[in-house]
Amino acid sequence: MLDVAERLLRTGRVDPDESYTFDDFSCIHEAARKGMADLVELLLSTGADVNKRCCEERTALIYACDRGRTAVVKLLLAREDVEVRSDSSSIVF
Repeated sequence: MLDVAERLLRTGRVDPDESYTFDDFSCIHEAARKGMADLVELLLSTGADVNKRCCEERTALIYACDRGRTAVVKLLLAREDVEVRSDSSSIVF
């Protein structure tokens, strides 16, 4: 699956920030929630917004924390551009 995602993202015709559900979830939200660190890294390397918020104002970091996805949390926290505070969430770092 990662190979196919990489090929699609590298064409430039697929927007890594495209929301695909009614709640404004994007691929990075879903990958973070499921603990798919390799996919999160791929999405970020192809331009996904690390701080994109869904309709609940939650970021990939918040979803990864909520689900205990340590590898994804570490990956996201290693980035200089990640927001680590969310006033609209119960999680504050």
